[in-house]
This record gives sequence, structure tokens and C-alpha cells, in this order.
Amino acid sequence: MRDLTVAAVLACVAAMTGAALEKPFEINKQTPEGGLLTTAIQTDDVAKKTALLEEFLQKYPKDEGIPFAGTQLQAIYLSSGSLDKVIQVAGTILAVDPALPLAAYNALQAAEQKKDYPAIKTWALKTVEAAKGELAVPKPTDEGQAEQWAK
Repeated sequence: MRDLTVAAVLACVAAMTGAALEKPFEINKQTPEGGLLTTAIQTDDVAKKTALLEEFLQKYPKDEGIPFAGTQLQAIYLSSGSLDKVIQVAGTILAVDPALPLAAYNALQAAEQKKDYPAIKTWALKTVEAAKGELAVPKPTDEGQAEQWAK
């Protein structure tokens, strides 16, 4: 079990390095969903931020901002100990972007904190699967990005 978790962590780290090469998500503030996300990000009140991000996930379940909003929400849930919610949001995120290892890894961390061994195995495998998808990113044509990609 420990080997599987270590493999998942290493795959996730490698995939996140590759993800850094991708164009970051940009919020379109002119749309209702963009306005909601902008408001959520700009608030310092954790309870309000949580409510706004939850509202976004509920209102716009297929939006391209789901991975961004969901991972923000997962971080809040992890820090507050809402472990079941971390896992639930991981499913929502991966339905939109199955190659996002951070979402699966957050669920893996929640399963580990719960000491839920079947869930640890499930989420370790999902983390590895997501990382493999992220690692399949083709070599960039830009020389600077290609050097980072090779690392």
C-alpha cells in the first residue's frame, strides 16, 4: 500500500511539472460564471469563499473553470478537515478534466487522513492515471518550454 502511495505522489509531482507548461486558466469576468469565480477568489472570508465556490460547482458543473474552482475548494476542505467533501469534489473535477492529478491527489490525502484503506488504493490509482494523462503532453515547440518539458 505504501509503495502505491509513493508511486502516486511521484507521478503527481512529475505531472504537475508538466502542467506548469500549460497555459493557465483565465477567468472571463464578463460572464456570470466568471463574475462568480472572480468574487470568490477576491474574498478573504473563508466561509464566503467556500459558499461561492460551492455555488459555482453547483451552477456550472461542465464549465472549464471547474478544475480551478474545485481544487481551490479542495484546499479549503482539506485545511478544515472536511475530508468527505474533498473526495466528492475530486469526482466533480475529474469528470471535467480526468488528467488533473492534483484533484486526485487531494482526494488521496483525504483518504489517508481518514485511514480509509480501500479509498487510499482507489485514489492512489486515480492519481497515477491522471498523472499519466498529464505526462502524455507532447513536447512544446518553444525552446524554453521544451527544456523545462525535458526535465
